[in-house]
Amino acid sequence: MTEARQASCASWTPSSLAPLVSGSSSGDPTIVTALVAAALLAAATSVAPAGSATSVAPAGSATAGAAQAPAAPAGTGLESPRLEAGSSSTAVAQFWARIARDGAPLVEPLDAARQLVTFLWRGTDTTRNVRLFWSVRLVGTDTPWLTRLPGTDIWYKTTRLPRGTRLSYQFVPDLDVAAGQSRDALRRAILAGAQPDPLNSRQWSNDPSAGGSGVASILELDGAPRPSWQPLPGPRPAGALTWQRVTSATLDNTRDVAVVRPADAGRTTARPWRLLVLLDGESYARAVDVPAMLAALAADGRIAPTMAVLVANATSTSRADELTANPRFTRFLADELLPWIRARHPVSAAARDVIVAGSSYGGLAATAAALERPDAFGNVISLSGSFWWAPERDAGPPASRNPFAEANAMAQRVIAWPRRDVRFYLAAGLLEAGTTDEGSGILDTTRHLRDVLRLKGHDAIAREFAGGHDYLAWIDRLADGLVALDPH
Repeated sequence: MTEARQASCASWTPSSLAPLVSGSSSGDPTIVTALVAAALLAAATSVAPAGSATSVAPAGSATAGAAQAPAAPAGTGLESPRLEAGSSSTAVAQFWARIARDGAPLVEPLDAARQLVTFLWRGTDTTRNVRLFWSVRLVGTDTPWLTRLPGTDIWYKTTRLPRGTRLSYQFVPDLDVAAGQSRDALRRAILAGAQPDPLNSRQWSNDPSAGGSGVASILELDGAPRPSWQPLPGPRPAGALTWQRVTSATLDNTRDVAVVRPADAGRTTARPWRLLVLLDGESYARAVDVPAMLAALAADGRIAPTMAVLVANATSTSRADELTANPRFTRFLADELLPWIRARHPVSAAARDVIVAGSSYGGLAATAAALERPDAFGNVISLSGSFWWAPERDAGPPASRNPFAEANAMAQRVIAWPRRDVRFYLAAGLLEAGTTDEGSGILDTTRHLRDVLRLKGHDAIAREFAGGHDYLAWIDRLADGLVALDPH
């Protein structure tokens, strides 16, 4: 696979940043924030641009007849009228006073479908560059670098995003980038310097114990959906998530799994529990309060009592091998993990009551597992699944790969194999498009798989959200998938 594709598969786990930066062996270099992929994608080995007044917004025109933002004066190169107001040295103080009062980023109307968003950083005399670090992959040419407004301390990046966007982002000021710098060195530099937007009071952390490294800022545009669930009132039950070790003879390794029993586990139930098998379990344990989610959805009557097993990756290097449609990993899940679970917990033995779920590579692995073993897994939740993956192009030694091979191995399997008795929930972000250097992206290949599944007669539920490769979006999509696939 191309380097950009390899990077795009990383799960977003800011809590892993500290060990990665420090070089600790406990850090998982394959489970790096998905924001790294977007940051590395644009000129991974280029030097930061010098500050200029040239607009860095991607090309695009406003919808005809829709309400549009007033144009900035001709010759300024600025799309944002509000930024134009602070473009002169005499107006800078008033500009920053308004930002201190109203916050950032700047959000302005553009047309019926999009809004104009300008990210801001207040520089100093020594600021050399500022990089936007986020989970977005835009079609066409886009740069992660902010531009300095000449004669001011204003650094900015203006872009066009769909209404309803909800995503997280960070900034990396004074990033050391040099020609010929290795990808690993660049990644470490980005992770070491990433921080939330000091001008934006809305923040989110997927791991409170991670401190600053786990904190990102939140951008929400008009029409962003409200959270689909809320934690139940009262204290969180003690011991709701219990870690255990599971050894696999098939994979010849041992890994952690976290067991989440239903909130009413102490009561006698008329039927066995449904089961959620969630891949990248260590990441989801940090990013999502799975016990609270399952308890809230069950209490509202939206799902039947469901037990979850969060399956962690075995080692820092196993993820890229095991989660790329690896049949040995599927055998581990179906023939070793499921019997281990059923020997200890009253979960249903029926495949229709088992959901296998994951995001990014995890979504790919979940889909592959259900297609290969429909006797074990009757439901799939794929969140931003890496369906661009194809073994001929993206697996094996680099010299043996075929860069012209067709993408989307899962769609090819659906076409070639008999119909499976499996239900699918596929979600992808509008800001997960392909780029000119790598062809089809997550959004396009998810749409392709959706269409192929439906043509083959599968029950395929598809959702698209205004966001990127981002746990902030996946939290609600996971809940929505559980509800959509619940039979009661």
